[in-house]
Amino acid sequence: MTSKTKRFLGTIDNVMGQRVSVCVVASSLLLGLPLGALSDSATLATFAVPGAIYTIANSINAEGVVAGWYQDTVFGRHGFVRDKHGNLTTFDVHPAGPFISTAATSINEAGAVTGSYEDSGGFHGFVRDKLGNFTTFDAAVVASWTFPASINEEGAIAGYYGDPSAYRGFVRDKLGNITTIEVPGASYTFAVSINAEGVIAGQYVDANSSVYHGFVRDKHGNLTTFDAPGGAAHGTFANSINEEGVIAGSYFDNNYGSHGFVRDKLGNFITFDAPGAAHGTLAVSINEEGAIAGSYYDNNNGSHGFVRDKVGNFTTFEVPGSSYTQAGCINDEGAVAGVYQGSVLSSFVLSH
Repeated sequence: MTSKTKRFLGTIDNVMGQRVSVCVVASSLLLGLPLGALSDSATLATFAVPGAIYTIANSINAEGVVAGWYQDTVFGRHGFVRDKHGNLTTFDVHPAGPFISTAATSINEAGAVTGSYEDSGGFHGFVRDKLGNFTTFDAAVVASWTFPASINEEGAIAGYYGDPSAYRGFVRDKLGNITTIEVPGASYTFAVSINAEGVIAGQYVDANSSVYHGFVRDKHGNLTTFDAPGGAAHGTFANSINEEGVIAGSYFDNNYGSHGFVRDKLGNFITFDAPGAAHGTLAVSINEEGAIAGSYYDNNNGSHGFVRDKVGNFTTFEVPGSSYTQAGCINDEGAVAGVYQGSVLSSFVLSH
């Protein structure tokens, strides 16, 4: 089943500048609100790459393998994978190059990882197979920046690239063939999630209003644009699509408050807010079962994670002692990965 990756605001710099080996396991130590308590079997594992200033978990596959990136003390960025037992492997596409900057953004069920790396010519895409072999690519001849965002189990990659005039989406098939995605009338197009059928979800910026809107592109290249109810004026962000074609995302209302939404493949919407969300709900990832992971902000602007099941029941949680917990992705087994603020910005995996 396809890996799920977190995508929301700050889209054009969310690969190398996104919000941004000891594994400490704490069983049932998460804070769950009464309306959605965690099961007794829930296990939280927190981790950071040794010596890292921060460690960012971006994607988790069905085997529980996590891909992401970390920043070292001299501000170099590097990729990592963490297996289900907590073993960390770090990597760089070109470790001997003049620029050390590698960020893993998505991992599929075969353990293939995609992401971006930087050299003197700009940002480029890569695929790293389970054995550690790299293939690098640019989405277009004129691309100064290539940002892969999501890889499905077939090895197809969705992402976006920048050229001197705009940002455009792309899809790269498993053979390396690349097709540009551009919503008509858009100044920017960002493809951010691809499912097993090759259906892609993302967002674009209207050239006239500079407002973000959602889109879905079927495997034949047909585009459908949409806005969540109440999100047409100030922005709709399609962040993740599952195997059934159901999309999860967030939108801003007329008062610039953020809310979550789920859109089925027929175009029907359900909007929602996480319990206790006084200052916004961000829905960022959806799995095969229709469970959605995301974050919300309370009255004190503290950030907490949530999981919303297919019928609308919520479980909320936070890493103990942290005022900043953000769920970034959920796999088809219901395991959630994300980040939290400890002594340094670190990552967690919540599993059952």
